[in-house]
Amino acid sequence: MYNEIKDLSVKKLTAILTWIQKLPLYFTIGKFIFTHAAANTHKPIEKNTEDEVVWADESFYYRPAYKDKIMIFGHIPTWLLDKSGTENKDKNAKIWFDNVYKDKIDINCGGVFGGKLVAIELPSMLEFYE
Repeated sequence: MYNEIKDLSVKKLTAILTWIQKLPLYFTIGKFIFTHAAANTHKPIEKNTEDEVVWADESFYYRPAYKDKIMIFGHIPTWLLDKSGTENKDKNAKIWFDNVYKDKIDINCGGVFGGKLVAIELPSMLEFYE
């Protein structure tokens, strides 16, 4: 990301920052809730603070999310959730699906670490890796 913005003017950088600051902390489409990292699922999503959706309480990944909803997030590399350790780190990482509660999907496959950029098509759940 740095290489893409390092030579931009102050005006362009300010416009990008202003745009980012106006983005919502989360958004929903049908049964899907999108956040950066997580949510405090002990309260409604709209009552979550910025810290609760941008940073993750580690217990979030191992407890039920919201009834009849699927949370899609990034922040934590998937290899840390699938307990595979470093053998799936970076280039071999895959999208993580919560196989216990079936209500969470992590799409951070380590692009920042040289891993893959991924996308998931909804509602089909088709996976794309680049």
